[in-house]
Amino acid sequence: MNQKIPVWKTIRFTLSNLTQNSWMYLRNSIFLQFFISVFGFGFLTLIFRGMLFMTGQSNLNFSNFKTVLLSPWSIPLFILYLLAFAFSHFHGVLNSHLHDLRNDSRYSFFMA
Repeated sequence: MNQKIPVWKTIRFTLSNLTQNSWMYLRNSIFLQFFISVFGFGFLTLIFRGMLFMTGQSNLNFSNFKTVLLSPWSIPLFILYLLAFAFSHFHGVLNSHLHDLRNDSRYSFFMA
């Protein structure tokens, strides 16, 4: 199972895949950026404002930073905020990588 994949062959395959599917990548990246900009930003703002509301603060600054982050109500919301942020930013990278693996039969064992 320890099969070595040549680096230059992989780079050439990646570049040829990018040139063959350039319009698909452009379309998907525009859609993902629009989705992240509209819905992701709104969802992150909602979580952040909920975190401030639960702690009774009107804004976040240096004097109340510790109060907001250490409040028992804001800890789960802060974790949710971090997960939503990570999901919104790494979802596009994961989808494009899985698309590359699905199109190449040499790497079909990844999708089993």
